[in-house]
Amino acid sequence: MKCTPKTPNSSGLDEPGPRLKVLMGSLEHYGRAQSLVAIASELIRRGHEVTFAASHKFVPKIRSMATGEHASKMHVVGLGDASEDTDESNEQLNNKLRSEFTKEENSDKLSIVRLVCAALANDALDMAPQYRKLIVESNFDMIVSDVSSPALMWGNEMAGHKKLPVVVNHPILAQGELSFTEHQGGYYPSANERVMDDGSFSARVKNVVRRRIGRTVLQHTLSSIFNPARSKLGLPPHLNQYPTIVGSAFGFELPHELPPHMKHFGPMIDESTVSWDLAEKDPHVQWASDGKICPEGTFLVSLGTSVRLDAGELNSLADALIEASTNVTEICFLWSLKEDQQNLLHESAFVTLNKNPHFKFATFVQTRLFLRWAPVVGHLSHGGVASVSESLYFGVPLVVLPFLFDQVDLAARVAHAGAGVDIGPDRPHNSDNVRRGIIAVITDSKYRHGAEKVGRIFRHAGGVKYAADLVESVHQLGAEHLMPLPYRNNAPWYAHTDTDVVVVLTGVGLIFVVAIVCCLLSCMRRVRK
Repeated sequence: MKCTPKTPNSSGLDEPGPRLKVLMGSLEHYGRAQSLVAIASELIRRGHEVTFAASHKFVPKIRSMATGEHASKMHVVGLGDASEDTDESNEQLNNKLRSEFTKEENSDKLSIVRLVCAALANDALDMAPQYRKLIVESNFDMIVSDVSSPALMWGNEMAGHKKLPVVVNHPILAQGELSFTEHQGGYYPSANERVMDDGSFSARVKNVVRRRIGRTVLQHTLSSIFNPARSKLGLPPHLNQYPTIVGSAFGFELPHELPPHMKHFGPMIDESTVSWDLAEKDPHVQWASDGKICPEGTFLVSLGTSVRLDAGELNSLADALIEASTNVTEICFLWSLKEDQQNLLHESAFVTLNKNPHFKFATFVQTRLFLRWAPVVGHLSHGGVASVSESLYFGVPLVVLPFLFDQVDLAARVAHAGAGVDIGPDRPHNSDNVRRGIIAVITDSKYRHGAEKVGRIFRHAGGVKYAADLVESVHQLGAEHLMPLPYRNNAPWYAHTDTDVVVVLTGVGLIFVVAIVCCLLSCMRRVRK
C-alpha cells in the first residue's frame, strides 16, 4: 500500500467540505430570525450560499437584520400573501389582542397567548405550501430552520423525505419545550406562571407526570393533530429528531437532561454587526459615552418591537423613571419608545423627562450595538429572548417586565441567576416595584457580577461559529451519531423514555410486596391457630 506523506497544505485532517446551498426558514419572530441571520452570515463567510425564506410581511425586517459584512449577500425569498403586507393588518391584530387582554374573564392571560399562537400559525400555514414547493423544486444541500412552526416543520418533513439534512434552531428552551425532542406538544407558560424548576421532589414529580407520562403516551395523537405530514409520509411520530441549535448555554437552563443532538451554543451574535466602526456613527452610543452628560453611565429602557403599552402603563412607567432619576442623579436614562407611544404620555410627565439633561427619548435604538459599546449600567426589558440574551451576553444586568409567552420564564431565570430583578405580573402598573428594581440594579453590584458570569457562560458556549460547524458537520457526516440509540433503532414510543421498563419494574415491585404481605398474613394465621 502506498503511503501519501502529509504536507503543510494537506494534513489529512478535516479537509474543507464542499460549498453548500443552504435554505433557511424563519417565522415572524425577531429573536429567532436574528439568530438565523447571524448563522447565515458565518456560513456565507465560509463560502456557502444561503437562501432565507420567510413570510412576505417579514422580509423587510430580515433585510434590515442582514447588515453584517457577509449577511448582506444572503438571498431573501418572501412567501405567503403579499397583499397582507400592510400596517393596518398588524394594527388590527394588536387591537384585537389588546381587547382580549383586558377582559376581566381573561385575567389569567391565557387568551392572548392562544390568539397570538393562532395568528402565528395562520401566517405560517399561509406560507407552508410555497415553502414545501421551494424545497421540492430547488437543489438545496441543507435545511436550517426555526422549530415549532407548522409551515417550517412540514417543510422539514418534506426535506427528510427527500433525504436532505436538516438542522433546527431554537433560541432558548422554555418549560415544556424539552418535549420537542419527542413531539410538538410543548407549551408556553401563561403570564402568571413561574416555571423555574428548582429540582425539588414536587417539581420532578410534575416533570414525570406532565412530560414523560402525559406527553409521551399521548404523542401519537398529538402528532396527528399538530404534524399530520409525518404520518402521511410514513415517518415515526417523534417530531424533532434533527440536530438542534439551542441559543443558550448550560448555567442558564432548566435542570433537565437533554439528548445529545440538542447542542447549546449560546446567543447567536454576528460580531460584524456590533463593530466599533458602527458605534462611532451611532448618535445614542456617542451621547451615552459623553462623560460630561452621563458621568456614571446610562440605563436603557427598551421593551422590544412587539410590546405596546396602553396610556396607564406608559405613564406608570414614566413615573417610575422620574422617581428613579431623582435617586441616581449621575445616571442617564435612554428610553426607546415609538413616537405614537410617546404621544400617550401625560404632558407633565413628558415635559419633566425632556427637561432632565440626563434623559433622552429615542424612537429606535440599535440595542445590540448600544449594549456592546455604551457604558450601560442596566436594562429595563420586556424579557424577550433577543433582549435578555444580548444584555447578558454583554454583561448588563436586567430589570424584567414580562408580558407574554416565554418572557415570564426568562424573567424567572434572570432572577434565579442573580443577573437582575424580575418585576413579575404587576408589570408597569406598579411604579414603586419598577423604581425599586431600577435602583437595585444600578446600586447593587451583585447584579452586575451575576450578569457578567452568565455572559461568560454564553460566550464560552461557542456562538455562531460552533453553530455553523454543526451545520457543516451534519452535511458531511450525517446526524446518526448524535442521536440516542432508541432514535437510531426506530424503537417504539415507550422505549424513548423507558416507560416499558418503569412499568415492568413497578409491576415486579408490586408483585414482590403483595407476596410478602400474603406470606405475613399466612404466618399470622398459623400463629393464631
